[in-house]
Amino acid sequence: MTAPTRPRGPLPRRVYWVRRLVLLAVLAVVIGTGYALVASLVGSWPGEGRRELVTTTGAEIEVTPDTTDPTATPAAPPSAGPTGKPPSSPDQGSRSRAARQPLPEPEGECPDEDVVVEPHVADAHVGDPIGIVLEVSTRSTPACTWEVSPDTVFLKVLRGDEGSEVVWSSQQCPDLVPTALVVARQQRAAEVVVSWSGQMSDPGCTDQPGWVHAGQYRAVSVARGAVKPNDEVFELEKAVPEVVVVPPKPSDDPSDDPSDDPSDDPSGEH
Repeated sequence: MTAPTRPRGPLPRRVYWVRRLVLLAVLAVVIGTGYALVASLVGSWPGEGRRELVTTTGAEIEVTPDTTDPTATPAAPPSAGPTGKPPSSPDQGSRSRAARQPLPEPEGECPDEDVVVEPHVADAHVGDPIGIVLEVSTRSTPACTWEVSPDTVFLKVLRGDEGSEVVWSSQQCPDLVPTALVVARQQRAAEVVVSWSGQMSDPGCTDQPGWVHAGQYRAVSVARGAVKPNDEVFELEKAVPEVVVVPPKPSDDPSDDPSDDPSDDPSGEH
């Protein structure tokens, strides 16, 4: 017959600390193994090794490949947004910010050799005044003042896109070039309009020359002191026919009155 066992007393404090340390070590091993497994799985996913740059507005996201990861592939082009348009690029954003910046204030007069005068013609028809827009800008000066006048701007119109036949010249008709003080800028051009009737010019700008016909023409302009002129080819289209709508005149014949038509009698009696 075995002797009854006596209940064991509390274990020493050292045993409890050893057990706790062993448990913490096992937990650390399990957590480390799980983290390494998850990291290896995530590293094999497409897109790993890239970083996302998000603007403060949240409207633009750019994904840049990490050069340290040989398996990284270039980011795909941005897809179209809800409006059907791709998100703007950083260059477009910088240009829009530059466009919102205030324009520089003019400082002094523009050197003649720094002024650029470009002609532009749009929607030109025979028989209508032809507006030749002169865009005045600068090559290097941020902003300055410059006077447009018959003495500072020379404009001519040639027949054909590469022709040499001058049909109109501001040197023969200087009064058609307005005199105006404009602010010429490097970023934004000032505009001055020369209205040409479409009639050819001659010395003295008389009314004897004929009128030009539909076809291709070339406007050439140059500022005084400039080395190279600027030109633009434009199409002078045929005159737009005027459509006149004449309303029908009321008839004085009673027989033409539809109210007298017996077929419209609601009673059906004739």
